[in-house]
Amino acid sequence: MIQGDQMLVRDDHCYQLTAAQMHLVNQLVGDFSSPLSPLSGQQKLTFRTDEAGSLRTLADAFAKIGKVTGAELVAAPAMTPHFALDRDLNAITLDLTFDYDGKEIPAGAPATLNQPRDSVKERQAVDYLTSLGFKPSKTLWRLAVPDAETMYDFYQQLLPNLRENGKVTVSPAVEAMVQDGKTLAPKVDVSEKNGLLSISFSMNGVQSGEVDQMLTQIDVERPYMTRKDGSLVILDEPLRRVAKALANLRHGQLHHGKVEVPAAQTLAVQAALGKSADFDDQVKRLAQDLTHPEQFKNDNPLAVNAELRPYQKAGVQWLEMLNAHGFGGILADEMGLGKTLEMIAFLTHHLQAGKPSLIVAPASLLYNWQSECAKFAPDLRVAVVDGTKPERTTMIEADGYDILIASYNSVQRDAAEYAKGPLNYVVLDEAQFVKNSATKTHQSLRKLKPRATYALSGTPIENRTGELWAIFALVLPGLLPSKKSLRENGPG
Repeated sequence: MIQGDQMLVRDDHCYQLTAAQMHLVNQLVGDFSSPLSPLSGQQKLTFRTDEAGSLRTLADAFAKIGKVTGAELVAAPAMTPHFALDRDLNAITLDLTFDYDGKEIPAGAPATLNQPRDSVKERQAVDYLTSLGFKPSKTLWRLAVPDAETMYDFYQQLLPNLRENGKVTVSPAVEAMVQDGKTLAPKVDVSEKNGLLSISFSMNGVQSGEVDQMLTQIDVERPYMTRKDGSLVILDEPLRRVAKALANLRHGQLHHGKVEVPAAQTLAVQAALGKSADFDDQVKRLAQDLTHPEQFKNDNPLAVNAELRPYQKAGVQWLEMLNAHGFGGILADEMGLGKTLEMIAFLTHHLQAGKPSLIVAPASLLYNWQSECAKFAPDLRVAVVDGTKPERTTMIEADGYDILIASYNSVQRDAAEYAKGPLNYVVLDEAQFVKNSATKTHQSLRKLKPRATYALSGTPIENRTGELWAIFALVLPGLLPSKKSLRENGPG
């Protein structure tokens, strides 16, 4: 070798090298000079079994400056790292072995003459586990998973990464740590009884008591929920939809996978759950009637001395539909269109002995109501509750009236007396008088327990949505969210 001229000499031949080739030759001579020894015109290097990687490095270097024969004899054998995962308390354990054509060799096992090894790739596998956060512990590797978030990250990020870089096997304990939400097959059944919707949630393999714990922790911002045994359930779209509906509709406590809401929320429940829920026939009929009240079949004859116009008949039909399902409601025709006549026509169909209906109106309209009842339904037994306190009490407690008519002020003063006796219906005329839910009159009316309450008003909303909330708190309590929620989430 002639350093200055970057030449190699052999058998009377000179070989001119490039600067890069000369650099490699110098490296080889420097790295392997100690074992070099002259032997019949050749140079011989001796490698131990565990130095197969160095031999391959040397062969690769020679290949860059010349032709190498026999390189296939020292080619690195195919090796795939095998990651066997198990669970140990709050940790994932990993047993690392190296798969050489079906033969598993434990990491750290000494090299042998009959099994070529790829020490470079083995070292890379060890470094790879360290980079993922695994720590060596005796013969295993451990990764701490102290909480649900760490466990979720392992399954969503580290486990797929391991599978991309080797063969992965997981124990049943590891498989059980995370469950796909699809396997739960969440099911929602909705039924109606006594004015309440019963919404039942069930999941495959989940006891009813655990359903409560799982559903109450579902957060649309968190992609998983935890079970009692510490395992995770990855949320899918059906589970998210159930959770969102539950958050929007619940007014009471979830108990064994069931929650009840007022049946008046049928359309809201149907819209929220859509095709993900099974609705019984009663709920379907209710939804149909609320959506198309004009199709509701009303077989009650109109027992009033008047020929109702088509829109007035539609108003009575609306009241009959609400009553058939146990609902109160608002009749909000404009002034002069006959709301009084429509209500009288409705009440005549539903007289009940010993249970008068109470019509509450401004004081100026009390005797107008009495006159209209006498005109359109003269057979009705009607009394205007007026006069002194004893006189009013006598009329309230008297038996034999079909309808009592009282002012808002007198109802407030006589609320205790009205609460003692059974009432059939309560009718709130000019219902904007109770648009403020904080008044004593409004609070007194809420204490009454009629069969249903109906409000008549041409202006149910005059200034704020809170006014409509106050009226619905009387006619259909529970239909709207709380007043605080309405104030925070809607226009005030």
